[in-house]
Amino acid sequence: MPFRERVFRDVRIHGSLVCSPEEAKRMLDVVAKHKISVSKNEFNGLEEIPKLIELAQSVKLTGKGMIVVDPQQIEEERKPGVELM
Repeated sequence: MPFRERVFRDVRIHGSLVCSPEEAKRMLDVVAKHKISVSKNEFNGLEEIPKLIELAQSVKLTGKGMIVVDPQQIEEERKPGVELM
């Protein structure tokens, strides 16, 4: 996806793996059965991208690196009953 589309049109990517509904169900069953979770490292603002890159290149980054551009939107999405795109 072009960079400009993600930035200027507020397009959010929640996942990029395409699979059948059956495969997705099997994966979710494995995640639930084995209590798999993902650790994340939040970086607040675009100015922290160099810090994220430095950590990733030094192999000290564990889990997923996330750049939070709009903390208010994240808080809104965490509210009960909010449906994600």
